[in-house]
Amino acid sequence: MASNFIELYKLAKYPYQESFLKSQLETAGANQARILEKLEKNEGYIKQMNVALKVVYGVIFAIIGIIPFTVFMEIRDQFSQPRVFQVIFSGGILYCFSFLMGLLYLFLFGMINTSAFMTGESFHWLQTLPISEEKLRKLSFFTIFRSLDVALIANAISLPIFMYIGSQDIIFTLIAAAISIPNVILSFSILVYVSEKLSHILYRTSSQETKKTTAIRMLVMLSYVGMSLITGFILGWAVNAIPMFFDLFSNLANADIWTYLFSLIPYPLAPSFLMTLGSVPGYVPPLLWITSIVGFGLFLLVVRFVYKKSVATLERVVKSETETKTTGPIERAEVEIETRTPIKSYLKKDLTTATRDFQTLIFLLMPIIFPFLMIFSAFPAWSDGSGMDIFILWVLILQVSIYVPSMLVSGLLNMEETGSTILASLPINPRDQAKAKLILMISIQSISYIIAPLIITLITGSVSFLLLVIASIPVSWTFLFLLFEMKVILFGKMKYKYVLEELNKEHKVAKWIFMVLCQIGLFVGILVLALILFPIGGVPAIALGLLLIGGVGTTGTLLLFNYLFPKSGYFKHENLGIRGELKRKPLLGIIVLMIIYMGVMFLPSFIELPIILIFSIAFGGFPYIALLFLDFSILFSLLVIFWFYIVPKKLHFPMKFENIKPYIEKIKLKPTSQFFRNVLIGIGSFLIFSLVIFIGGNLLGQYVFDLNVIFGFPDPTIPGFAGLGWFLFIIMLVPGIFEEIAFRGVSIPMLQEKHSQKKTLIYSSIVFGAAHSFNLIVVILSGAEIFLTLFQIVYAATLGIAFGYMYLRTNSLIASILTHYLINSLGQLFLNIYFDNFLNLTLFLIFFVAILPVVLIVLFVKLLTPEDTK
Repeated sequence: MASNFIELYKLAKYPYQESFLKSQLETAGANQARILEKLEKNEGYIKQMNVALKVVYGVIFAIIGIIPFTVFMEIRDQFSQPRVFQVIFSGGILYCFSFLMGLLYLFLFGMINTSAFMTGESFHWLQTLPISEEKLRKLSFFTIFRSLDVALIANAISLPIFMYIGSQDIIFTLIAAAISIPNVILSFSILVYVSEKLSHILYRTSSQETKKTTAIRMLVMLSYVGMSLITGFILGWAVNAIPMFFDLFSNLANADIWTYLFSLIPYPLAPSFLMTLGSVPGYVPPLLWITSIVGFGLFLLVVRFVYKKSVATLERVVKSETETKTTGPIERAEVEIETRTPIKSYLKKDLTTATRDFQTLIFLLMPIIFPFLMIFSAFPAWSDGSGMDIFILWVLILQVSIYVPSMLVSGLLNMEETGSTILASLPINPRDQAKAKLILMISIQSISYIIAPLIITLITGSVSFLLLVIASIPVSWTFLFLLFEMKVILFGKMKYKYVLEELNKEHKVAKWIFMVLCQIGLFVGILVLALILFPIGGVPAIALGLLLIGGVGTTGTLLLFNYLFPKSGYFKHENLGIRGELKRKPLLGIIVLMIIYMGVMFLPSFIELPIILIFSIAFGGFPYIALLFLDFSILFSLLVIFWFYIVPKKLHFPMKFENIKPYIEKIKLKPTSQFFRNVLIGIGSFLIFSLVIFIGGNLLGQYVFDLNVIFGFPDPTIPGFAGLGWFLFIIMLVPGIFEEIAFRGVSIPMLQEKHSQKKTLIYSSIVFGAAHSFNLIVVILSGAEIFLTLFQIVYAATLGIAFGYMYLRTNSLIASILTHYLINSLGQLFLNIYFDNFLNLTLFLIFFVAILPVVLIVLFVKLLTPEDTK
């Protein structure tokens, strides 16, 4: 008999290898093509996967033996003669739980693959062999056994090994082995029987598909996912709760009667109580031994019956039947064709795929389940519902915006790579395909983002928390849109369009790291803004800031989506790429360029921080004047690299330049024959500005002449520009030169390609003014009043008209650079004005800074430049 089994086990190797490959393809779902590709590159891939799975399963099932070992040790600690039946009853229940956990884990790790085996396609060729039907069924049984042999053996021997470690008793170890082996056989037989039934649901052919079977399959898959999620929690809870069970049943009434009755129940109680009797170190009533042995004998009969039943079920798996079709008169049938829009069709395809593909289903469900696990684990820290409690829980909610998009994008976009879909070969519009994906992902993202906070709000009654979460929903959409579009840009770019499939797979890991870092960077930026706004206005201020960021972010990413997936499905050749789109829409292009420019302005703080820390530790401090020069040197160097290398050669603004010389000529930075006239215009415009503000300052306020404002030694204790002293003449080279290059030299030529001269002047001035809104960040961080900065945005825009007009009339940047630089540096001497009231200050900023100087400078420039140079 034993040799017969060994022979069948060896022969089962061949159908098992074929069945394993088939099962991996069946369970791979949307990743079948990836498995076949790896198999083509590495012939031993399937073998390596098989070995790896067996090792992992073996370790997991060996670890399960910790539960009965813990129960055994607790029985030894709890045992006392007056409470013998209570201890035996508790131990029997807990041993029963450990056996059921083994069955649960066997289902968890073996049901999907075994159900795939049960399709039977890999067994049909066995019928050609000279083997009886009985042996054929047993051969198929051993074939399935080979898929879990290491796990089953580990499960069978772990119990006696752990029991021997705990008891050092060879007889008890043999009892444990006699119980463990039949229990494993029974568990495996149940698995085979159930998997055969489930294979008809999970792997039904399309011709057999009905709404009812789809619903049943979905229910089975949801149950399986739910079981997968809670099994780990149950195992961890059970190990810690073992002493609690002994306390729970310590005062059980009629414990002896219950123990006798339960020990007669064949499965799963009889073997559990027999194990308990072996674990008890003292006297056990002989009648209890008799009932337990009788129950165990009935258990062995159950094992034999279930084993034979499971082998019998394999007859349908290994035996193929030839279908015979009878032909008769052909009847005419009316067929109703239902039409759907492409987006609805794609949505149905994805949802239908999820009912058949476990991986896709998990990618759809985990984004909804994950926030519950993370938020409710932190909910006990909620104390009195203060603003800080609300803020901390909201930060946890916002973190979901990093994890969930990654799950959705990686899972749903990979569905298009499978060999089971032919979408890539169809004449489809990628826009419809992408919209369907986004609709599904946004729905899941919104549900996962709002449902847990709703429950917390119902529990706590905190409307402020719900308001904050609702205000940040557009921010969560921005995270999703951004990751989705980065994935498409980095992986799906073709010559004339973008697609969802991964075409550019080189440096895949580096690309994903970059995408995740972008998500984290956005999260940190929003968190910093929230920390700034929270002390100022609390939750309402954060909510308003989030609505603004979310609105801008969602709008921007939607515009990018329309670019990536135009309605025609293809790009025009000259507009291919993001750079081409920004050139085609120059106003959008200069806005994006200015945002990048402002970002570069903040880089020196991060670069110089480690230098300052090292120097301070080594020498006990860092001189203020040295800090100013360090900051200027880093910033000036970065801006030179940005405006004279990255912008012309990498971003191709205002057009593509191979050399720096034509770029300098294009932005009008090169001196012309009218150089001295342009210098005169620059100095004259500054004198006009200074004269106007001097008059306005004396009329509406009190002007104080103080040369220390521009010639004093830099002092960090003095607020404002006065604290910079003579260093003003150095630091103001930055805005004087580079803001003019940005807002006049680069922006105006770009805008002139699409707009008239008047619109170009207006648009460039508005963007120039809006760029000064970034100063609000510095002002808020320093705790200063934001009123003057808000007015700065207005008068910077009007002065931008004067600078732009100067650039257009002189056909050079020299005049505007000189005026801008002198106003920012020497002009501080004339701005040392004190006002008695808010009204006078407002009138001064509007008329004597924003309007009169601009009008006079425009007239002055027009007077000195001939008409034909416009």
